[in-house]
Amino acid sequence: MKVMAVKCLKCGDTIYSRAQHDFHYCSCKSVGIDGGRQYTRIIGDIKDIQEKQINIKASQKELYEDWNLKRDKYGLIISGDDSVNIKPKKALKTKALKKIK
Repeated sequence: MKVMAVKCLKCGDTIYSRAQHDFHYCSCKSVGIDGGRQYTRIIGDIKDIQEKQINIKASQKELYEDWNLKRDKYGLIISGDDSVNIKPKKALKTKALKKIK
């Protein structure tokens, strides 16, 4: 399935949105995208953005469920110029809470 994506010309990241409220920034926070296939909202200076379509090997339902169920199988940021490499989202590191006596 083809999805709308934007490439940040500052950091080189290409980002896309999987669902209506799936908002993402690039690594340097200069460019953002939201809306999935319902609409496209792009945040950032037009001189820092290159719009393009990328092909994701997933259906619209799979992308929505990936976002909605927080599976992050299809990843959020694609780095590189011409290749589409979907990387899984990095897991957040959490600190163990100390028990208070």
